[in-house]
Amino acid sequence: MKKYLIILLLLSLIFFSAGCDSSQKPATGFEDEIYVVADSVEFDELKESLQKTFEVQINTPLPENYLR
Repeated sequence: MKKYLIILLLLSLIFFSAGCDSSQKPATGFEDEIYVVADSVEFDELKESLQKTFEVQINTPLPENYLR
């Protein structure tokens, strides 16, 4: 029984350490930009709702959009 517990512990340690992949690249791009990839027909239908959602102006000393 103790042998199975040690094997299970080792397998779980290998499993959890494999999830920590340090080779992932960091995020790139500006933090205030969203790229929308869509068909031109779909984008025409969604453009207004996307603008209403993401182009909200924030009240600061100089008006600026939340996202460009």
